[in-house]
Amino acid sequence: MLSNAENAWNLCVVKMHEQSEKSSEKDLEVAANMAQFIGGPAQFMTSDDIKYRPTDGWFVSYKKAASIVIFLIFVLIVAGLIGWYSHSTPTKRVHDALSLINDGSTKEMAKPSHIPPHVRPLKYWLYFKPTIMDYNNINNNDNNSNSDNSSILTGRVIIKFQIESSNRLQKLSLNAVNITMKRYELSLSIDEDSKVSKKRYKRANETNLVVENNEKNSQIIDSLLGENDTTWDDKNSTIATDESNKVIVNLENDPNIPLENGTYGKEETGLVPANGTSPTDFKVSKIKDDWFSVNGIGKADEIVQIKEYEIDRVNGLHVIHPTKKLERGVYFLMIDFEANPSNDVLYVVDSNTNEEKKRMMGTLLKTAEASRLFPLFDEIYLRAIFSLSVERPKEMRVLSNMPLRSTKDTSDNWLIDTFNDTPLISPHNLAFVVGNLEVVDQTSINSEMSVKFWAEFNTTSQGFYLLDKVEPTIVGLTDVLSIPYWLPKLDLVCLPWKIVRSSGNPGLITMRKSLFYADDRSPLVTRTEALKTLIGLLGEQWLGGRVNMKSWTNIDPSLGSAHSFVSDVETKAMESDGYDSSRSFRVKINPLRVRLLSMARNMRGACLIRMLHATISNDTAFRIAYKKLLTSQNDGSVDATEFWNFMNEEAREFPDNLSPKEMIDTWISQTGYPLVTVLRNYEEGSAIVRQKKFSYDEPTAEKNDLWHIPLTYVGINDDWSNPKREWLKKEREQIFHNVTTIDKINATDWILFNVNKTGYYRVNYDEKNWLLLAMALDENHEAFPVETRASLVDDVFALAAVGSSKYETAFGFIKYMQMKERHYAPWSAFAHHVFKLNNVLYETSAFLDFQEFLQKLITPLYNEMAENLEEGSPLTLVAVKLACISEHSKCLDWAKQSFVQLKRNPSFKHSIPMYIRRTLYCTIARHGGRNEWDYIYQKARNSMKAEEKYNLLSSFGCFQIPSVLQSIIDEILQDDRYNDDEICMILKSFSMNPIASRVAYKSIMYNWKNILRRFHDSYSVIRSFILAMMNSVTNEQDLMDLHTFWENNYESIKTVKYAAALVESKANLAISLIKNYSHEIKQWLKDNNDSGA
Repeated sequence: MLSNAENAWNLCVVKMHEQSEKSSEKDLEVAANMAQFIGGPAQFMTSDDIKYRPTDGWFVSYKKAASIVIFLIFVLIVAGLIGWYSHSTPTKRVHDALSLINDGSTKEMAKPSHIPPHVRPLKYWLYFKPTIMDYNNINNNDNNSNSDNSSILTGRVIIKFQIESSNRLQKLSLNAVNITMKRYELSLSIDEDSKVSKKRYKRANETNLVVENNEKNSQIIDSLLGENDTTWDDKNSTIATDESNKVIVNLENDPNIPLENGTYGKEETGLVPANGTSPTDFKVSKIKDDWFSVNGIGKADEIVQIKEYEIDRVNGLHVIHPTKKLERGVYFLMIDFEANPSNDVLYVVDSNTNEEKKRMMGTLLKTAEASRLFPLFDEIYLRAIFSLSVERPKEMRVLSNMPLRSTKDTSDNWLIDTFNDTPLISPHNLAFVVGNLEVVDQTSINSEMSVKFWAEFNTTSQGFYLLDKVEPTIVGLTDVLSIPYWLPKLDLVCLPWKIVRSSGNPGLITMRKSLFYADDRSPLVTRTEALKTLIGLLGEQWLGGRVNMKSWTNIDPSLGSAHSFVSDVETKAMESDGYDSSRSFRVKINPLRVRLLSMARNMRGACLIRMLHATISNDTAFRIAYKKLLTSQNDGSVDATEFWNFMNEEAREFPDNLSPKEMIDTWISQTGYPLVTVLRNYEEGSAIVRQKKFSYDEPTAEKNDLWHIPLTYVGINDDWSNPKREWLKKEREQIFHNVTTIDKINATDWILFNVNKTGYYRVNYDEKNWLLLAMALDENHEAFPVETRASLVDDVFALAAVGSSKYETAFGFIKYMQMKERHYAPWSAFAHHVFKLNNVLYETSAFLDFQEFLQKLITPLYNEMAENLEEGSPLTLVAVKLACISEHSKCLDWAKQSFVQLKRNPSFKHSIPMYIRRTLYCTIARHGGRNEWDYIYQKARNSMKAEEKYNLLSSFGCFQIPSVLQSIIDEILQDDRYNDDEICMILKSFSMNPIASRVAYKSIMYNWKNILRRFHDSYSVIRSFILAMMNSVTNEQDLMDLHTFWENNYESIKTVKYAAALVESKANLAISLIKNYSHEIKQWLKDNNDSGA
């Protein structure tokens, strides 16, 4: 059954037998998977084995089914708007333990904009020559380019930009990180087509230049060429470091030495990085001016001389100071540069085939700043046209956002591919891939546009599961948005094994190899993930491609792979948002850290927009509002204010004195979320409904936070698809009358609030109502929608953890699941709390009783699922995880036997589905010794596939031997064996296992200064070290030691203050739970286990 809001999104739902003659199998499969993006009925939400699905299911017509996936994708876009919409800093905390957060709360996160509000880029002409792709380099270099950091690009960019104001500029700031500028050329245009627009484009941030540079090394550029092809001699140049430690190069007294057109005066060497080490020298590839220059693009009326430039490493800026102020007009800026981007910007991966080395390179700008690849005005809302040219070896191929326009032979075994101009796109949407690529299959859209699947040469496949899913998905998206696919082509490229991050750039989708090659024989969990990933990436072609937000915040739509919204998204959002270390949407995120920090904001934003959608309760109104938003933006940048205006126009279900903007503002301006408590008067049929802030680490503290809360509720005889609706406005409590519709003395008269958990809040009841709900589930659990069942499981355990309910209530509530529950969502929600309790109770006397209870509870489900590991449903994965963590004898036997087979026959691993290997390796490690460690360590070192290597690395923290765990930390600190992503993966595994976390806790305290020195330029690694201590603090003495550590290293800890605050918050929860509730847990578990229940 559906709520009104969700039912509106499924207007075209019809019964299966009504569609059987109209829809093909592929249409139904796409439709069913699209349906899983929202909290719909159990028929839609199931991703488990087909034998657990209802026989009389409901399906969505494929042309309309995309409305469901559009909802979630749109949720993520609007979540970005929420982040942009707000401006102030978080409210001050009451307690001292989290004072780190209050000390300069936005300074560490916020990134000031240095681009004047009246400067707007119009077009970029880009040329790249990836010298790292030279075949001589590939075949003669045995080192992996990813590890030796030798990914060298030479390039040229010509930026056509417009100054739209009469205010004259004294300097021009460009974003460029770790890029060596070799030549500047600035000129004013007289092109008749370059009329200055009078339109003023609003900027998301208009703050003054702030320079805080503690770098001590100066940076010298050896060659700067102007319009007259002049160079300068550094002996006569004035090089100074000002008070802010910005490197300034003064050119006023430099001699003008003319050079030959398009060449440089001498060979260049690399820059000296911040740590003082010198990279290998290399020769600059000369750029051919005859085909790619300002003169070939536009006419120059006036050459603007450059007086000096400065390099601001902290803010990633190159600032040009012209000899005179820049006036209103259109300018061309040409820059020759060299870039050495990191692996998270530009991957370079080698592979061997028949003793022949191959190399593949591609951009990853969706998760990093484009300024790490080339100099530009790098703001997500500064959309421009891009004209891309890439030089490549003749044996390779280049793919980009647009079709190939021309190829030019350079007569040196390299070709230059030039692509058609893009429409207006954000810089982070620019993409290209270089490698030995060929078309492995293709399909078409409406018999018109071809969609090609690309992979490296000599790859084999048993067929492509996704091939016939592309057309119905694109047709569905087009139908819902009323906007056709907006680019002339679409390519899907298989990423190499070492890259696991799929990306949905306009016109060019790159996909993880295991998903790209999914076929009809792949496990269900793999096929489901592949299809949902495809749907999300195709959705990005419109939302995030054609239109994007005016903020860097929340640009990753990876939530599209959720199997269940409540258990996979909302449960995780409420977990991270339930601590006092959570952040308001009004705290801005530095773009450099978007990938690390945006997921929690993404999930929370998705939950808020889902709540808003359900509250409006009018699908047509919601769709009209965002359709207006999508079609009203000429420059393609979405403005939050306009969204709220459109929503206010269309909303009909709100009270007269409350607008959607006012309602949602109470959620985005405050941290956390409310706990709604329902206390029933059974005799009168009324209920007192109260609200307070939910908090894991300060459950009893009185907060002033209040929300406008949309309430939905049903009674035993009510219609789930049409729940009753009320508002709990910004008041502590309110009395609602006539909350039930049956005889007041009926013993089964339960009531349930927050149907399908569409509201972003938890609900607590009096003990009698909890008991009535438990009895109803035990009698007929399928009478409750699956998302509601998952919501109840999540809430009851969260409430028990903070003392708002009893663990007796929580454990008793889920006993029905043992024999009856066979849906993924409730089990997934339960597993989330099991893993938390397992870590907290690990060193208590209740631990063995807890494991015995789990073993009995999970045995029936595990016995059913373990027989079908190859089929691989999400429910199977949850069952195996629960069985293994509870040390179920059958799971341990499976792990031991698998290890014996793996050592005896290495090819045996191919019989173990990839989706289950991480759990297997962790179980082997948890119950293994030196023999198991040697095996896993060597396999991790030698693995060439990123997905398999990550599975192995994630088991490192599962070992229970302190000496092994310490050796892992020592190796990270002393060797260069692992890259940053791999180190973060290892440290994450430490945070999830109590013994490993304890080892990390002691080691990090002892080696903190060494960690800072070694990883000073990697925020992600330092943050991961702090988070590795997550489950290490379980008593007051540990907490006091942690406070001392914070105090002694206050300045350095501030750089990762939110991670540190989260560690402390979870420590407070663990200490409270052990102190106040472990005896209650032990007593109930012992009584239950002894009774044989």
